[in-house]
Amino acid sequence: MFDTPPENALPLTGLEFPEIDIESPLENQSIRSCEYYYRAYFKAAETAENPDVAAAFRSLGILCSFYPQYGIRAEPYRASMTWEGRRSEIPDDLSEADVDTIAVLLGRAKDATLRARLADILWLRRRSEHQAAKGAVEDYLEAATNLLVNQGWTEAVCLFHRAVQLGRALGQNNEEYQRAKSALLKTLEHPLAQTEPFFAWYFLSLILGLRIGEPAQLAEQTKLHAELPLLSGDPERRRRYLELEADFRRSANDPNTEAKVRLQVAETYVEEAGDNAGRNPPSYMIASDLLARGIEALRQAHADETRVTELKARLAEYQKHIREEMQVFRTSFDASEIRESAAKHVTTDDFREALLRLAMGVDLLDLEELRKDTIDAINEAPLLGMIGETMVDENGRVVGHKKSLLGLSREEEEEELWKRMLENAAQFKWSWRARVFIEPARQQIWWQHRPRLQDLEYLVDHSPFVPAGHEAIFLHGLYFGLAGDFMLASHLLTPQIENSIRYVLEQKGADVSNLNSDLTQPVKTLGVLFELPEMEQIFGKECCFELRGILVEKHGFSFRNKVAHGFVTQAECYSDAALNVWWIVLKLLHCVILQSGDSDTKGPEEVEDLPQSGTSE
Repeated sequence: MFDTPPENALPLTGLEFPEIDIESPLENQSIRSCEYYYRAYFKAAETAENPDVAAAFRSLGILCSFYPQYGIRAEPYRASMTWEGRRSEIPDDLSEADVDTIAVLLGRAKDATLRARLADILWLRRRSEHQAAKGAVEDYLEAATNLLVNQGWTEAVCLFHRAVQLGRALGQNNEEYQRAKSALLKTLEHPLAQTEPFFAWYFLSLILGLRIGEPAQLAEQTKLHAELPLLSGDPERRRRYLELEADFRRSANDPNTEAKVRLQVAETYVEEAGDNAGRNPPSYMIASDLLARGIEALRQAHADETRVTELKARLAEYQKHIREEMQVFRTSFDASEIRESAAKHVTTDDFREALLRLAMGVDLLDLEELRKDTIDAINEAPLLGMIGETMVDENGRVVGHKKSLLGLSREEEEEELWKRMLENAAQFKWSWRARVFIEPARQQIWWQHRPRLQDLEYLVDHSPFVPAGHEAIFLHGLYFGLAGDFMLASHLLTPQIENSIRYVLEQKGADVSNLNSDLTQPVKTLGVLFELPEMEQIFGKECCFELRGILVEKHGFSFRNKVAHGFVTQAECYSDAALNVWWIVLKLLHCVILQSGDSDTKGPEEVEDLPQSGTSE
């Protein structure tokens, strides 16, 4: 793992090839997937006595570790791990000599999954290797078909995806592409589609994304799956299929049926919310989130306003009970203990529960406590408060000032205290949160669950914080951040926050535009939006302080301004500011206060059993 790759990325390159069975470490692998292979190879490399054998196994481990992201055609593989601006190896790190090594390994490989990966990487690095690409398609299809069993079919989805993608790259009229398309469509007839609730959904989603098959026919197939008795008591799973059906109806240019299905989608949220409110014990936090999403889905589907009004009243009743569910978990001030506690706190087999614990695992800053801490710090070092300061950027340009606290009016004193509160938050509170909670928790979730992009879709679907048409931007930003690629996450999410805030305010009736003398109506920018009284009414004063300080204030992180104007460096994309931006978006997507229009200014509601970083026993 490195910042600047060595001349050769594969340890085997330049050595004599050992006479070994290169697949011997895979003998006990029940799931034939590179996701499992790379661990087996690295383990074998550690125990190998012969250094050349160790180099061979480690090289195969590196090649199998490339993490697939086939939805991004320009970069189908990413690093398996990214942290603090560093990363593990990717295909672009391979030298020409490494590629020669891969060709030799391919000649020795017999396992379809391994052959497919080696041939794929060989073709990626040498586009003249058309035979390698054709072979990869065939091997991917064989490996994927072998994985269509109870414990392996989720891994098969990616392999079918890559087979179709490679086949298409070779030309849409070629035999490999036609065979890959046919094999993917045939998965819908597999017996698992009748017994595994999400089997057909995964493959139908892939078919929709790849735009193959007849949309009208696929819509009918999706409708049949939504009506399976298997899903009769599961509104969430039924909703997934109904959303797909609506998308297929749109592709088939059938707007009337699509509109009816969109209304059905919205009502599944309402049904699921009722299930959570009615269970013993009830979960009003989950019920409120689901009902708010249902209201947003109904609004987008142009439902009858009477139904929306009825559900808003029910939402208000649910939210009255949320604080009854809250309990506080406390931990020590020891940073290493908190990091371990953060990782442990999000360790659960339920991926969504893990993300919820990360989003709600620490509170937003308590402004009264922050104010007191800041005043105490000034009193402990009074000389600092007596001296004015000038802020400069990395190029020595003056970007801000702090006045001496002596002789100021009450209003001026409050303004200067505000600046020092922002500095306190940026230098200590937000940095502490990023390093001892957000980052260790993120790493634990990524390594435990290794989610795919679609596993995060539930967060952005019908979220009142995500305007229609922006879901994919938020989805990719969340995914890249969870994977540790904050350079991409920062540039995707940071500019979107302003528009989302404007969107939420506008939905609640706030005036988010200006009227100029020339009768144009430009929208209010982020700094101006924070001055609107509706901001605190909807988001809460703590959330407003954090958003403002992290995004636009010079004495805070001013991260949005740096990103928007191109000042942010690569290192800053992995900074405490970037981590906090990603986390607060994740938090807002889990919160319910902004969806209700409640005037409570305490900010987004929290959930039960959550650790409050930085508090003591």
